Amino acid sequence: MRKYRAVLPETIARIKARQEEAKKRKVKKEAEHKREVAKRKREREKELEKKRKKREKQKQKEREARLIEKAKLREKKKKEAKKRRKIAERERYKKYHEENKERIEENKRLRIIRLKEAKLVSLAKRAYEKSLQQIEKEKQEKEEQKKIIAAEKRKARNQRYHKKIMRKKRISESNRRYYDTHLRLKLLQKHIDENDIPGHFIVAIAQDGVIGRIYKRSEWWNAAIAKYNELVSKNHETVMCPAEEITSSSKPTMRTIREIVLVKKINPEVEDNISVFRDEFGKTVTVRTNKENWTIVLKEPWYVEEKFIVPNQNPRSSKKTAGWICENFIENDLSIDNMKKVFLWQNYVIIDGDKGFEFAIGRTVRAAINLYITLFKKYENTEYVYFIGELHHSLVRKWGEKIREKTGWENLQRAKRTYLTKASSSEEEMLKSIPTSSKSTRSTGSRKSGRS
Repeated sequence: MRKYRAVLPETIARIKARQEEAKKRKVKKEAEHKREVAKRKREREKELEKKRKKREKQKQKEREARLIEKAKLREKKKKEAKKRRKIAERERYKKYHEENKERIEENKRLRIIRLKEAKLVSLAKRAYEKSLQQIEKEKQEKEEQKKIIAAEKRKARNQRYHKKIMRKKRISESNRRYYDTHLRLKLLQKHIDENDIPGHFIVAIAQDGVIGRIYKRSEWWNAAIAKYNELVSKNHETVMCPAEEITSSSKPTMRTIREIVLVKKINPEVEDNISVFRDEFGKTVTVRTNKENWTIVLKEPWYVEEKFIVPNQNPRSSKKTAGWICENFIENDLSIDNMKKVFLWQNYVIIDGDKGFEFAIGRTVRAAINLYITLFKKYENTEYVYFIGELHHSLVRKWGEKIREKTGWENLQRAKRTYLTKASSSEEEMLKSIPTSSKSTRSTGSRKSGRS
């Protein structure tokens, strides 16, 4: 049998170490080889990229050269075409002159004759004008012109750039002043021809003598009175149901009168600003403005449209006028099947129809009466609209319940949001004299028509 020699552990370890070192060297060589291959590959790609860019640049240069050559050819063709056009125009011009030579020469001759005649006429005129003037005056004018020119030259030497600017400003200002005065004189002559009265007038709205909004300022009476009459007529035509009194929220009992006034400016040292007028009862009253240098010449009441609270609308921001009430409460669906009856209850104006009822609430009983009278005047002769007067006291409870059901309000006599106000003694007298319809109607329960 073959005998094996025992191997020491140290020897085995050395052998394993050599084997590992050999493996490492092999792995290192392989990695170096791969890096070398990758490096050569990158270098080859760079060379290829450079060659590609070079080829692209060459192609670009060739393309640009071709474009430049084409552009040059186009320019050359344009120039040749332009030259040909010029030659053709010259030939046409020559041909025209050859064909119309006699007419052109005749026109030239006539033009020369006209110029000579004009020159002779101007010379004759100048000679005639000079013969009318005196020699001494001409000399004086020439001397004055020489002095003015010399002074202007001295100024120009001293103030060059500054003088130019100032001179332009002076010229523009003088022209403006001239035209302003010219127009002012024309207007003044027009006013004098119309027998107009000069002064300072204002057309404005005044409240207890305090001038508020100004509609027009004028220095002539005719313009001011025309604007005043226009505003008065427009206001009286457009306002359907005027508010008789306007009360302030801070002072609800205070009555303020709003008027349109024509005011004239005065000298407070010479005149007083007190004016005398007659009031609605025919009594003479004195009116004083809040400014000493203004006095009232004319005044008329300035009507403000009364506004009313209606159901299903905001009581502050959506109050409605009499025109809106006419359009939406009375004229809406008016027929024989839906007759409308209008009557009063305190500050309520109730419009009862066969298909339901509506109502409007005034600030006061007087406002409600004014609305009732306005509706009466408008619909007095209208078919299917009847005016009953004041609601009978026996039907107050019934109509109170109807309004409560319609609006959801609680007790009408106690709740503030119902806006119900009682009539004063003067308003009670007005209620007794309100008009009613003379047409035969069904009984609706008023003081004048009995109970239903």
